[in-house]
Amino acid sequence: MTTNYPNAGQSLAILAAITDGIIACNGLGKVFFANHTAQKILRSSTVDLVGKSVDDIFANFEEASRQRLLGDLMAMQKIVLQPEPDIPDVREVILEHGKRIINARLSVAVAHMVGPGGSSGKIDSDAGEAIGIVITLRDISKQAETDRAKSELISTVSHELRTPMTSINGYATLLRQGAVGALTEKQQHFLDIISRNVSRLSMLINDLLDVSRIESGKVKLVLEEVNLASLAQDVVETLTVSAQRKGLRLVLTAPPNLPPVKADWGCITQVLINLIGNAITYTETGQIEVSLQAVASVMQVQVKDSGIGVSSEEVARIFDRFYRAERDEVRASTGTGLGLSIVKTYVEMHGGRIWVESELNKGSIFSFILPLASQEES
Repeated sequence: MTTNYPNAGQSLAILAAITDGIIACNGLGKVFFANHTAQKILRSSTVDLVGKSVDDIFANFEEASRQRLLGDLMAMQKIVLQPEPDIPDVREVILEHGKRIINARLSVAVAHMVGPGGSSGKIDSDAGEAIGIVITLRDISKQAETDRAKSELISTVSHELRTPMTSINGYATLLRQGAVGALTEKQQHFLDIISRNVSRLSMLINDLLDVSRIESGKVKLVLEEVNLASLAQDVVETLTVSAQRKGLRLVLTAPPNLPPVKADWGCITQVLINLIGNAITYTETGQIEVSLQAVASVMQVQVKDSGIGVSSEEVARIFDRFYRAERDEVRASTGTGLGLSIVKTYVEMHGGRIWVESELNKGSIFSFILPLASQEES
């Protein structure tokens, strides 16, 4: 049985019908194809696009995002012009033009060799050459506007909730201190319930505000050379009392003279507070070990506990927003399901990566890596 592959005219017709914008350019950045959707997104005609340079057709977009696109394009152009190119991964850039938000994905186009049967021959997937760069465009302005409105709503509601929560906590503290006289055991019990729920709501509000700031792009990293061992020591000292209340040992191991990382001190502090705090919450006996090690061009940090562990199904979702495992041990503790998603975002904003290794009832190891300061400079 033979397979009929489309000829050049049919291939162009297929590309023209795709609902995403498609622009193809050669190794020198000159456009040789643009479909109808690309014309609509760029508000131009085929005549205006074909033959022009990519630099020109994106000239009206916001400069910073445009430069990111052109930087990725130039890197791919060098690859395309090589005799035996090593095809890179797809690059993605968000372009802005006023209120319009365009998602652009760049990939290298490879022409594969066709077997002896001509158009009906078999394609040899291992043979081929890079013939240019394809830019796929998608207008996500409405989606971005919806996300922005959602973030603004979360931020507004969270700020509005802070005032009454502060008031409730303040009056509960006054009552506990005997501002209206001695309390009975039952009254003290009720106040404890109020305080616990105020703390839980305060945690939720703070996490929602963090998510809102991240989504709205208001989190700006202040990068500096950071001694991660010193930062980790500060966090460990802060959380040692919480660990001791549960009879846990909290230890830090780090070799001397570790190289610095390029990081935002506040964000990485929050990352460690979340990871170590979670380890304390979900561990009843044993110890929690925080370890640091320079590996090649990165710093690896591990938070290892002897707690309840995480199942393989939970590992796949543990960094998702609002996710909390459906287990009694998890539901018994307070939490929003936002902490680990915030941690993941902060680590990735630094150019790092985070993962977890775990087994039920045998503990977990949360690990993340950050580029060394010397690597960032290079």
